[in-house]
Parts: sequence; structure tokens; C-alpha cells
Amino acid sequence: MFRNYVRIAVRSLNRHRLYSLINILGLAIGLAAFFLIGLFVRHEQSFDRFHEQADRIFRVVQEQPENMYLGTNHFAVTPRPLLEALVDEVPGVEASVQINDLEALLEVDGTGFFEPGILASREFFRVFSFPLDSGDPATALSGPDRIVLTRSMAERLFGEQDVVGRLVQYRYYSTERTLEVVAVMPDPPSNSHLQFGYVISYLTSPGWSEGGQWGNNSYLTYGLADKTVDPEQLDARLASLIQTHMADLDWLKENPERLPRFYVQPLTDIHLLSRVNFDPAVLGDMRYIRLFTVVAFLILATACINYMNLATARSTVRAREVGIRKVSGADRPQLMRQFLGEALVTSLLAVLMAFLLSAAVLGPLSTLLERDISLTSLIQPGPILFLLATTILVGLVAGSWPALFMASMKPASVLKGNVPGNRRSRLRNVLVVAQFGLGIVLVVGVVVIRQQMDFVSSFDTGVTREQIVALRVRDNDLRTDPSALLTSMESIPGIRAVSSSGHLPIRISSNSGMSDWEGAPEGASFHLWQSSIGDNFEDMFELEFVAGGGFDRDRVVDQEEGLILNQAAIRALGWTDQEAIGRRLEFQGRSRVLGVVRDFHFQSLKQEIAPLALLYAADRASYVMARIDAAHTTDILTAIEATWNEHANGYPLDLEFLDDSFRAQYASELRLGRILQWFTLLALFVAALGLFGLAAFTAQQRTREIGIRKALGATAPSLVLLLSRDFGRLVMTAFLIGAPIAWLAMQEWLSTYAYHVDVGLSTMVLVGVAAAGVAFVSVGFQAMRASLADPVVSLRHEG
Repeated sequence: MFRNYVRIAVRSLNRHRLYSLINILGLAIGLAAFFLIGLFVRHEQSFDRFHEQADRIFRVVQEQPENMYLGTNHFAVTPRPLLEALVDEVPGVEASVQINDLEALLEVDGTGFFEPGILASREFFRVFSFPLDSGDPATALSGPDRIVLTRSMAERLFGEQDVVGRLVQYRYYSTERTLEVVAVMPDPPSNSHLQFGYVISYLTSPGWSEGGQWGNNSYLTYGLADKTVDPEQLDARLASLIQTHMADLDWLKENPERLPRFYVQPLTDIHLLSRVNFDPAVLGDMRYIRLFTVVAFLILATACINYMNLATARSTVRAREVGIRKVSGADRPQLMRQFLGEALVTSLLAVLMAFLLSAAVLGPLSTLLERDISLTSLIQPGPILFLLATTILVGLVAGSWPALFMASMKPASVLKGNVPGNRRSRLRNVLVVAQFGLGIVLVVGVVVIRQQMDFVSSFDTGVTREQIVALRVRDNDLRTDPSALLTSMESIPGIRAVSSSGHLPIRISSNSGMSDWEGAPEGASFHLWQSSIGDNFEDMFELEFVAGGGFDRDRVVDQEEGLILNQAAIRALGWTDQEAIGRRLEFQGRSRVLGVVRDFHFQSLKQEIAPLALLYAADRASYVMARIDAAHTTDILTAIEATWNEHANGYPLDLEFLDDSFRAQYASELRLGRILQWFTLLALFVAALGLFGLAAFTAQQRTREIGIRKALGATAPSLVLLLSRDFGRLVMTAFLIGAPIAWLAMQEWLSTYAYHVDVGLSTMVLVGVAAAGVAFVSVGFQAMRASLADPVVSLRHEG
């Protein structure tokens, strides 16, 4: 019996090739998008689950009242003494480890590589399940000057992986040590939130050896919980621990309301749910995972809707077949099995095509997502079972309503040509509206994200970014005295200006409390962001002074006592721009306002412009910058590299263009926009494909009517309008439903930006016109073809 159903299904698909192709192609595209998004979501949710004790590992984070920093007052860094206290004083914690991320210069035989790694305490390989190819995990980090290399790092440094016992020269700012390679390990998997090229014993760091204070936060702290402990219990015990060790600190005695709250964060939550400051991990975003999951189901639903629409539309053609089978003795369950069998065969063919499509685009998609999702991800028991289950589910869902509808037809009626249609037509109309409504929501999302990114890229931040290169300075001697490097760079033809600073002017991340100024109300304070700058900084970035002026390199008092404030800082101080010049304040050893600059954006556009102070300190140069001539960029960069190599004491050149760094702050949004754009195009294509099939069927069913109208003088344009009108109404209804939903969703997304575009009427009209255009192209071709047919042939047609 089953073989018979399959044979009938294949015969039916072959007989109606156009509709079969539309169904199979639509389902294949929907399934491919569903599979690919599913692989991405599965990869994102797998982060850190490979650790054997992942369900018991946690990270300690803290909430600091009244200390908002970059939009949150939660921080990943914790005090050094917490490491021992976590095990000794918190019941239920078996082990703890502290790490600190760093980028250090590793050298072997005079050849150096500047690579990211971590400093870690002894229990690192006990808490985390990173295996070692060689060496003992229990003792690998038990003493100072010990380093564990990843396979790729060992290959880079030594050209081989059997390197235990070899020596590596290590330089990190003012620290220079000789390290012994004690172990080699595989590279961390791509689904680890900790990514590094090496692990160095924390005892190598002078700061670690000297201990630390409870008030200083510099370390990431992880713990391994007992199998029976409850996370809420750990939070309560941490609160008691912090009360014991921190409540008596002088500054907290004066401000007890600012006692921080420490709490645990499950290891498996870090990648998708962590929103804390100073988190070194490259994080995902659960909001985007939910969005992509919804998009995957929407595209798959659109493909299923196509099948249901075409199947129910063609029920009039197959009504006589159903009637004959019923008269011949077929009962309702048999007919349902037959039509469901056709849907399952279609679904199986579609899933095979979807697998090929997925394999073809997986590589480019992985690059776009910046995730290591390979073809082997598809060929795993889990994904294969998922594919099979999806195939059956899609077949049942897509074929259920057509099977139920056609199996319920009464044979006497259908053999007389009486096929119920009103309810069927209403269902098809609802499904078409749903398809295009979902498509409109996606299109609005793509358009608004694109508009916001264009807005960000062209936004006048108040500071010049074009043709400025920044060189990251990590050599301690060069940081404290970059004058020779700056002089050499200044002499390179094509360099218009040079300067130095502690932070890039688009990414200032340091702040301190401000509470002592002339006229300050009792108990008043605020946070003042700050950056050290060198000579010519104000001119190089074209800062606009609204009062006073910049630092005079010939006046020592300016450099030692002066400050430049932005207008936001002046407002926080309660002064006017002009009266600020010469007034007293105390901040970082500076006491005199030299100038006030117009507010400029020194952080992401997600943040409001905050109070800012610029301090002259040429001996704190984390960056050396140059404005270059665009006409000779390649030659200038070559000369800069040669000059750098003369002054940088072996540190490799780390150069970035300022406008690229600015755009990099919005990399996740840009990536979201590109991904959503492609999947939206797929959704619209599938919807248009279904509309094309419905239009073809409708034109076929109305062939005799079209012939009569042409014989009575109807023109081709009027016939195209007649055949397109009903579909046009459906698309308009979809727009009226989808547009408000899309507007609300994008308002929510834009609220994460302090500065953003408005989702105006013009955007909605543009999307509506685009949706109407897609519908007209899908329907118009079939309508035009039918309207141009010979009326004599049309009148002979048996509908």
C-alpha cells in the first residue's frame, strides 16, 4: 500500500511539473534557510558546554551601585583576594581560578609575535577541561615563568609542536621574563568564550605575587561549585563575604550605599546572556538568536504556506479524481494518506535539494557570521536526525490541510462539478496575507538597520576621523617618551600632522569621580571621563573651542596644571562656557581650566555625550597618530612601518585607520543587517514564488472568462488589472498589518542607540511600494501572458 501511495505521488508530481517545481523549490529554499540558521543557533548555544563540569562552573561578576559605565553598572572584573576567599570562606565552592587577558610580545631567536593570551592561576586546568597534548595539567601553572602554548602558537614560534622545555622571551609593557614551555595544548574550540594562544602562570606577574586589595578590581574570577549547591545560596554567601571584607574600607564607610553586590554567572550563560563591562570574550547576543530563530520559522512557514495554497487551489482540478476514488471504495483515511504521501515525497525531494543548497553556501555564511561552522556540522547524528524530523514535520504540516480538505469532498457533488470554494479561497487569502505580512516586517527591519548604519557612518561626531592612522604603543620606553618616533614620522613626506594620546578620541574608556570644584553643592559628584593627550592633538582632530584655548607647549604651567573640558563637563559643573576659564577645580592633580571644546562623540552613538577632560601628558602615549595624504597612502604606510621598526624595540606594528575603528564599534549591527538582508530576500523570493504559482493557476482557471472578455473588446491592460487586482488587495492588507508590527519592533531596536534615525512614513511607503512591486512582477507576468492569448483558443479551453 505504501509503495502504491509513493507511486501515485511521483506520478502526480510528474504530471504537473510547474506546480511541482514551485513547491519543491520553495520548500527547499525554506528548509535550507531553516537548516543554516539552526546550525548557527546550535553553535551559539553550544558555547562552553564542552567542559566536563560546565554545569558547575560559574563566573563571579559584580554590580556597583551608582557607577554606570558604558550603559551598565555590572562588571566582570573582581578583586585579587577573592581567589582564596572563594574557596576558604564560601561553602559549596570546590576550586577557584583567576585569569587576566593580555597581549604580550613572545620572542624566539629574535623573531617575535604579538599575540593574545591569558595569565591564569594554578587551578586553571582543573576547573576548565582544556586537554594537554603534553605536560601535567596539575603542575603546569604551579610556579613562575611557566607557559603553556597552543598547537598553533607553538608552530608559529618554533616551527614544530614538540617544544616542551624550550624557552620563550616574554615582554608585557615593563615586564620582561624568560619563560619555559611546560605543556602544549590544542587550540581552544571555536565555541569557547575564552580564546587565547598561550597560558602563563600568574606567579610570573609581579602584581599577582604582591597580592592585591579588596578595593581594586582587575581579575576575572571563576569557581567550581559543589554538585549539591544552589546558585542562589552562592549569591547569599558571596554577599556575606563581601560584607566581611569590604564594608570596612574607608571609602565604603563614607558611602555604605555603594557597597558592591557580587553574584554568580553560570559559565554557559556568558556567551549569549552576559552584558557586563570589561568582559574580554567575543560575545553573542540572545536577542539576535531569538530574531534569527523567528526568521527561520517564518521562512519555513512561508514555504509551507506556498504548498498549502497551491494544493488547495488545485483541488478543483483534482476534485473529479477524488470523486472517482471515493465511488470506487476509497475511504477518507485512505485519501488523506494519499495526499499526505504526496506532501512527504515533495518534502523529501525538497530536503535533498536543501541539503545541497546548505552545503554550497555554508562556507560564505560562516565567514559572514564570523563563526566556525563547517560542512561537518551538517554531517552529524544530531543534525541528520533533525533533518529527517523536519522533513516529516514539514510534509505533515504542509499536506495536512489539503489532505483534510480534499478527503472530505462529497463524491456526488464533485462528480457534478460542484466544488466548495468560498472557505478554501478565504484560507488562501489569509495565507497570502500572512506570507507578505511577514515579508514586510523583515523588509522594514532590513531597511531601518541599513538606514541606521548609514546614519552612523556619516554622522558628524565632532572629531576628524578621515585619513588618520593610529599606532598602538606597547613598549614601555616608547610609551613614556614617544618624541623620537613622532619626530621621525613628522619628517615622512605626506604626513600632515602627528600626535599622541592615552585613548583614541572615538573610544575613550577611562573615568574617575569628580567632587571638588568651585561652587560645588554639598555632597555633589559625577564621573568625568578622561584621556591624556600630546602636542597638536587639538589641531590634528580639529576640536572646536567655544571658550579659552589648548595647551601651550612653551608654558609648563599649562601642561602641569591645565585641563580642557567639553561642554557636557561644564554643564555638570554648573558653569557657563566662558566663566569656566580660570575657575578652580581639582581633578587628577590638575586645577585650571584652559579651554572648553564643543561636545564631540568619544564613545559609541549608543551612549549620550558624557563629561570629558583632556589632560596634557605626553609621557602616557598608548597611541601615536598621524594624519596622512590620501594620494600616497601605500608609500606613507610603508615609510611608517620602517620608522616604527627603528623605534619600537622589537614590537610589531599594530596600525589601524580611525574611521575603520569607528565602524568596528558597530560590527555586530552591520553583520546583523547583512544576514537579515539575505534571509529577507529568500523569504520574499519564496513568497513571490507562491504568488507566481497561484497567479498561473488562477489564469488557467479563468481562461474561458478571459477569452469572452477579449471577444467583447477588453484590452490587455484591463485584463492584467483584472487578474492582478485581487492579489493587490491582499498585499495591501498584508502591508496594513505588517507595517505597524515592524514599526514597533524597530522602535525597540533603535532605543538601544542614544542617536538614531526615525522610522518615518517615507520608509513605510517605500517598503509598501517594494512589496507591491514584488507582487505585481509575480502576478503580472502570468496576467499579461493570459491577456495576450488568442481568444479563440481560450474559448475552446475546458476549465
